[in-house]
Order: sequence, then C-alpha cells, then structure tokens
Amino acid sequence: MKAPLPCFGLEHDPLDAMCRTCPHEVECVKFMGVRASKIPLSQLRFELVPEPLREKFDEDDPEIPKLRMLYFDCYFTVFNRKPPAQDSPDYYRDEIIKNARQAKCSIRMFILSNMIAHAISEETLVKETEKARSKPFYPKLLKGNRAITRAVQYAKVCHDRYGTFSLASLSTFSGENYEQNDTDQAMLRSEITAGQFVVARKIHRCGPPFEALYAEEELALDPYWLAIEASYRVTVLDPYRDSKTGTEMIKNHRFNVIRAIGQLKRSQTMQKLVFKSRQKIMPQAVERVLSYFGLHPDDLLHEAVPITDPMALWIQIGRTIQHYHCWRFIEGEESCFLRRTIKEVHINSL
Repeated sequence: MKAPLPCFGLEHDPLDAMCRTCPHEVECVKFMGVRASKIPLSQLRFELVPEPLREKFDEDDPEIPKLRMLYFDCYFTVFNRKPPAQDSPDYYRDEIIKNARQAKCSIRMFILSNMIAHAISEETLVKETEKARSKPFYPKLLKGNRAITRAVQYAKVCHDRYGTFSLASLSTFSGENYEQNDTDQAMLRSEITAGQFVVARKIHRCGPPFEALYAEEELALDPYWLAIEASYRVTVLDPYRDSKTGTEMIKNHRFNVIRAIGQLKRSQTMQKLVFKSRQKIMPQAVERVLSYFGLHPDDLLHEAVPITDPMALWIQIGRTIQHYHCWRFIEGEESCFLRRTIKEVHINSL
C-alpha cells in the first residue's frame, strides 16, 4: 500500500473525489478525531433567508423589470466603461431570465459572473498569445448553456472558497473591488459592531450578551438589521411596546425599527432582499471580527452545517477564543488574561 498523502490526518472532505478514493480515508478520519467533518470558518455557508421566502427568491427577482439598467450598471462595474448604445439585453430578456433561474442565482449575479468570466478569459488570451486586444462583451453571450455553465462554476468556486456566492466573494475571486450597495454596507457595519461586542463580552463574561449589547450599541445598529434580529425583538422591542420608556433618541430609533418591521411585513420582496443582504455579508463580517481579535477564519473549525443564526455563531466564537486563552493562561503562555494592551483594556471595559 502506498504511503499516505501529506494531508493525512489534517484535512478531510467527504465530498471530495480524492478523499473518497483514498485507501487511507478511514484511518485519516480516525486520526483527525474531533476535527473530522469540520471546516474552517472561511468555508461556512450561511442560510439566513427564512425557508418560505428562500424557495421563491429567484423566481420574482425584483431587478428583473430593470434588466436594461441593470445590464448597463454591471457592464460599467466590470469593464469601467459604458456599453455601446446599440447593445441591449432586451432582445434576449426571456432567455437571460430563464438561464439565471437555471443557474439558481439572481439576475445581477448571473450577469456579473458571465462578464467577469469573459474579462478574465480575454485578458489571459491577450497576455498569452499574439492577440492585439480583447473582444467586447455582448448581451448575446448571456444566452445559451455556456452562460449557465459559467455562472454555476463561479458560484461553486465562490461557495467553496468563501462560503457564499455574492458580490464580495466575486470581488475577492477576481481580484477587483466592486462596491457594495447601501443595504449591504449598512448590514456589514451593524454585523461587525454586534459581532465584535458579543465576542468580546463572551471572552470575559458569562451569561447572555444581548442586554449589554443593545444597552451599549443599539443606536449604532441599522434599523433594518434590528428588524430581522430575533434577539432584539425579545430583549428590547417587546418590553418597549408596553413601557415606552427611554430618551428621545432611543424612542426615535425604535420607532424607525418598528416602521422597518411594518415595511418588511407589507413587502415580501423587501423582506427577501434584507435577509439576503445580511446573508451575503456574513463571510466578510466573520473575517473582520476575527481580524479584530488577531485571528483568521482558517484558524477556527466548525461543523459542516449551514449557519442560520449569526448571533449564536458570535457567541460560539467568543467561547472558543475564551477557552483558547484559558489554555494559554494555564500553560503559562501570554494570553489576554495577562497581557494588557490597548485593545484588551477596551475589551475588559465591556
């Protein structure tokens, strides 16, 4: 029998063809112990859209009515110029919508993935051959099976590498910087604020962190983020509806949250977009929060199951970091319980 591969006892993916055909698979899994069937946080998948909304999300994409404007916006994002005036996706409207649904992604992500694939392919051809310049992208490239294949392949690569198929993961994969929309930016800021607080709280305190979180950071959290966060409703909003106490600033902020909840109840499409926005930014939020504590998503492992509750994940991360530093403290090594830097003074103050 051949000697085990260098990955023996270090990495195992039951869905990977190499692992399934490896003669040492059983021994490898045994040797990994509790690390078996776990993945780094960088590969986590997030499913925050409620099941009833998730089923029909792609069927009624709110950007379908603005297909022409969306195509021009994506074209400028990828190629940094406007498309020719005669280029119109309207001629292939039905085929583009059908292909996007077959690829199981939104119209925007379908168009962007095909444009990025074209840009990368043409750039490679120009560099490696004697070709003078790259071919322009035409709307007709969004029709046919090849367009579906491109989108599916990019979705798979982004899911495998970054845990999600989103504008952020496409940006990272292609090496370009595509700006997030306002909703995504607001969600990301709120998620990082909540994540940093909860993780820091769990490192140095026991018990649920929610009362302290909203007492300290409520005004810094976006109303739409609060509107879909279950812990906020239970901890703050439900008691507030009866008492109506608080400063004018707090009352105004909670009024905006209640109004946001009403808007989401009236518009299923808006509900989907807000949940989807939070789901998209989660991988980036995890990376930013861990970076704040001097860690990287690849430093921690998690069960290979989709994350449906971000706050539970932040609590788990906080406990993990706490246990790690307790172990360092017991071993007499430098830990956050001994060394007091500016960051740790801030954490302790929480």
